[in-house]
Amino acid sequence: METHMKNILFIFLYFFCLQIADAKLLYCKVVGVSDGDTFTCLTKEKNRYKVRLEGIDAPEKSQPYGTKSKEKLSDLIFKKDVQIKYENFDKFGRVLGHIYSDMKYINLVMVQSGYAWVFRKFNKDPHLVEAESIAKEKGIGIWSEKDPIYPSDYRKLKRKF
Repeated sequence: METHMKNILFIFLYFFCLQIADAKLLYCKVVGVSDGDTFTCLTKEKNRYKVRLEGIDAPEKSQPYGTKSKEKLSDLIFKKDVQIKYENFDKFGRVLGHIYSDMKYINLVMVQSGYAWVFRKFNKDPHLVEAESIAKEKGIGIWSEKDPIYPSDYRKLKRKF
């Protein structure tokens, strides 16, 4: 039995390491929040980065909860040091990151509190999907709206007009 448990642990650690092998870490101080899923930060070397929270999509500024979403993200990270785990950049050159501050996974907090949707097209984190389900069930934030419009659908509608 003991050997079996060691093998399971080894396999788990092996796959965990494979998942994070390509990830890079960035440490910086948040100097601006654009909206509920995008912010700007500076490293100690004064390098500026625009960062997009990976796996989530916050309401646009002109949508219900757009302003509140930005305020929530600001409350969580503005003028604070953050750790960003990332692998890629988006088509706009923003770092696509998983954000950690004050021992919290910020992407998850935004979804849990009803200030962001899971960006299903790009999300790889099942915890975000579960958090969205719970927030929706409880009618928190965006889920208190009668028919909330997913941000990408909202952007498509705005482009048509």
